Amino acid sequence: MRLYDLRPSCGSLLAGEGTDPKVIQARLGHASIATTYDNCIHAHPEGQARATATLNRALSGGAS
Repeated sequence: MRLYDLRPSCGSLLAGEGTDPKVIQARLGHASIATTYDNCIHAHPEGQARATATLNRALSGGAS
């Protein structure tokens, strides 16, 4: 792992744990939230599965 791999890893891990994106932005020292999202927050399979389950519940009329 290179030093420059740590920022995106940190951003993705924090996002995966539900940390507010503005907190991640501040922690990584980005001036723009777009930089944080574009470069340091990546979708993980677990997050994709949770999003699918949430949409399925919402579309089927179930509680979240």
